[in-house]
Amino acid sequence: AQKAGLKPGEVITHFNGTAITAENANTQFAQFAFPPQMFDPQTGLPKPPDRTLTFRRGIEKPFSISLKGTPYTPMSAFGVM
Repeated sequence: AQKAGLKPGEVITHFNGTAITAENANTQFAQFAFPPQMFDPQTGLPKPPDRTLTFRRGIEKPFSISLKGTPYTPMSAFGVM
């Protein structure tokens, strides 16, 4: 968040273009935390999800930040799979 330029007090207003409301906040969080699994048709490997968040900073104009997913490779405690 800090690298993206976010500051304390900013409010997330949209997730992937959908407004976050009291009625859908739990659903939106679940979609953020557990996105649908997509696969690369060339390799068959899972594709990391991309996410877009829109923030409001006080009375300023809202701004959006895109988060690029990165592949995750689990490692054992000894660094060998």
